[in-house]
Amino acid sequence: MSNADDLPPGDPDLGSPTEPPEAASPDETVEADSPEGTERPDASARPTLPPILTRRRASVVGAMVVVLTVALAASLLQPWSPGPGGPSSTGPGGPSTTGPVPTGTGFPSGSAGVPGAGGTGEASPTPGLPGGDWTTVDVPPVARIADLTPTDLDGAGLGVRSRFTLTSLGGVSAVELARSLITAPASQLKVSPGPTRETAVITPQSDLAEGTWYRFALRVGGTVAESWVYRTREPLAINGTIPGSETTNVPVDTGIEVTFNQDGVGDISSFFSIRPRVTGTFERHGRAWVFVPEPLRPGTIYTVTVRKGIPIQDSDLVLERDHQFSFETAPKLPAPPASGERQQPLAPLGVEFPRDVVEVVPTDPPVVDV
Repeated sequence: MSNADDLPPGDPDLGSPTEPPEAASPDETVEADSPEGTERPDASARPTLPPILTRRRASVVGAMVVVLTVALAASLLQPWSPGPGGPSSTGPGGPSTTGPVPTGTGFPSGSAGVPGAGGTGEASPTPGLPGGDWTTVDVPPVARIADLTPTDLDGAGLGVRSRFTLTSLGGVSAVELARSLITAPASQLKVSPGPTRETAVITPQSDLAEGTWYRFALRVGGTVAESWVYRTREPLAINGTIPGSETTNVPVDTGIEVTFNQDGVGDISSFFSIRPRVTGTFERHGRAWVFVPEPLRPGTIYTVTVRKGIPIQDSDLVLERDHQFSFETAPKLPAPPASGERQQPLAPLGVEFPRDVVEVVPTDPPVVDV
């Protein structure tokens, strides 16, 4: 096959050379691989060339195919989302035929009442959705059916022998309601009619335990309809002190703390004393009263006394007995040597025995002086 670049220029309309080719030699014969009976071409006729793609045209066509393929792939991979008009927006592949596109709220875009929906271009609030308008809900108060009032209650707590008055608030007989009253810890209760149908007197059959939380619950229809919680009184006492009794090596800048067993203890400044006498201030921290003294003397034994009679606020309960404890402060440390002064070496440690000691080998028989 000949190359078109090697051909002489010719008429483009005819597709053949301007000059006729040279005639074949009379002595030239047909090649052996030609089929038998094939006519020899007429030397005087103009030859017709087959269609030929040149190398230059093939390179151009190949480049165009690559560019079109890349452009088509890029258009298919480009993300597409519906426009402001909703699902009817036109994407790269034409109008959408898949219906509404789900949004982050769980509702399709274009739905009525959903924020950001197409159509009006404005978000309309929807009840029940986070983006909608919030409305204040007025919860009606729960109607109470009864009230329980102790006869012995003050700032220190409930009296261990207190009785209770149950008042019905719903028109039901108080005695009938009292039959559903239970306590935790359990306690036997005696129910007596009150002055009116709406009241009943509740009396524990035995004294309640001191310093204990009691819950009274009224069960109606298998559920707790009312409940009350009280803590019984207990004697006022001191739970602990800082420093502890008979403590040694206490820092000279320590505070003296007295902790009680319950809240509401009144001012203890008039019930507090320390020997040797030291000035200071008082602070209250919860159940503890703290005496903050001036720096104490080193190597000194101090005795603190908290006298009885300390009251509890809003109560007749007082501290019934004195409390006393002692502690010793740390000794004064020796002054460091002055600059340039030679420090005296410490004496070597030794052990002394009150009686003579004889060193022997355990395998030697003992010798006893008779």
